[in-house]
Amino acid sequence: MKEYIFRTNATMKPHNNKNWWISSDVVTEKRISAENVNAAVKEWAAQVEEKHYITISPNAIKNKSPMYIDGPDGEAKQIGFVITGKTDFQRDSAQRRAPNILSCGLKS
Repeated sequence: MKEYIFRTNATMKPHNNKNWWISSDVVTEKRISAENVNAAVKEWAAQVEEKHYITISPNAIKNKSPMYIDGPDGEAKQIGFVITGKTDFQRDSAQRRAPNILSCGLKS
């Protein structure tokens, strides 16, 4: 088993960011023991839904995009994934909810 550390930044998709706001650190750091990165991401998604009310579908996990930074010599280094999630936002004082799509940047 390996330990994976997930530091997540949440952002609204461009078509939603004019109407809605989300704190980038809404998802707390997660330390997950798993056999491989795919199992760790699935466990991360389960914890995010349970504790932070953000749903990450199996299809979103399957279609995750790699996240890169430039290394010291200019080479690309993968540091995590970008995964799309969904959560509800309170629409008004009548407690109506509006589903919104957001991006979760996972640094592992």
